[in-house]
Amino acid sequence: MIKLVSRMQISKKLPLIMIGLTAINVFSVTSLQQYLIYKDTIGDDQKELSNYQSAKQTEIANYLTSIQEDVASLAAQPTTASVINEFNDAWASMIGGQTQTLQTLYITSNPNPAGAKDKLADAGDQSAYSMVHAKYHPWFSKFQKLRDYYDVFLIN
Repeated sequence: MIKLVSRMQISKKLPLIMIGLTAINVFSVTSLQQYLIYKDTIGDDQKELSNYQSAKQTEIANYLTSIQEDVASLAAQPTTASVINEFNDAWASMIGGQTQTLQTLYITSNPNPAGAKDKLADAGDQSAYSMVHAKYHPWFSKFQKLRDYYDVFLIN
């Protein structure tokens, strides 16, 4: 290739050199323009992502705050303490094997399919526990659905 170019006449070399330099110039200018366009686009995208991230952080913080407020509100209600006391008394009135008995009544023998076991308000065994459960389950279930919680747990 070099031998071929060295044997060419200058009248043919100059146009080739000019075409080559023009091509390099066009490529360089086009590349620079594309770089500047993409740089601005990336900067805009980064700002947009940063704004989106801030909005999501605020949304999550507000959601967690609302959950904390719900928990604090429920815990402060005298009714909640009464409900827990009623469940404690009902639990104590059962004769041994409370955990197994309640799992059988409310999970294993529950006629509702998995994912809908919470629809059972009363196991129908006439126990004190089932009566307390039937009395308060509808309210806590409504609260759970209203606030779109997975579940509501009363913990003693």
